[in-house]
Amino acid sequence: MSVKPVDQSLWASKLKSFRKAYERQRLLDRLEVLSPEEKKTELALLEAFFQFVGPLQGRVLDVGCGDGFYREMIPEAEYVGVDPLFWEGRPSFPFLAAMGEALPFRSGAFDYVLAVTSLDHAQDPMQFLKEGKRVLKPGGTVALLCGLEGQPRGTSKTMRWKRVRAEGAKALLRGTVTRFYRFAFGANDTHPFAFNEAEVRELIGGFFPNYGGQSYSENILFLKGQAG
Repeated sequence: MSVKPVDQSLWASKLKSFRKAYERQRLLDRLEVLSPEEKKTELALLEAFFQFVGPLQGRVLDVGCGDGFYREMIPEAEYVGVDPLFWEGRPSFPFLAAMGEALPFRSGAFDYVLAVTSLDHAQDPMQFLKEGKRVLKPGGTVALLCGLEGQPRGTSKTMRWKRVRAEGAKALLRGTVTRFYRFAFGANDTHPFAFNEAEVRELIGGFFPNYGGQSYSENILFLKGQAG
């Protein structure tokens, strides 16, 4: 797969647009409030991912941590988060505003590097993985949760129809407003890449030859590899 080298000065200039995209996404989240069933599904996904990764102890770097929303699921770890966006308020965990392609840590500083739905946000996925490997201790583990391009046929339509039947006109209107908002304001412009499974496996295999992978669903893949 061909990707362009990251231009750090250009990347820095994009942070303002990323902030706007984040604010748009917060609005979308309010328009599309997760149902209890969807929240349960999301929690089950994270639990399955961390079961795949195994017990996390020592120093753990979460690249693209957001607001550290699953930090409580790994209480035994010394958790550190990085994200291009500087979050409002004071995070309750060690946090640095940084890009995954240029991590501000010495080599061999971490036992684990996590990237949960972060790889498709990178401007240079290969540099992203190269940096992740660099900051790992020898024998350290990188673990990725990757959303894959596309969805099983009919899934989106089926889920939308279930919501309409459950919530009626309110859900239909909310979905219409959300789709218009995405179209008019480009709410997904923070995802430069959309990977299929073969592309993700090729990427991680180039840096972690003895990696392991597990499909969670047709469009979600778990991966982990060890640094030499």
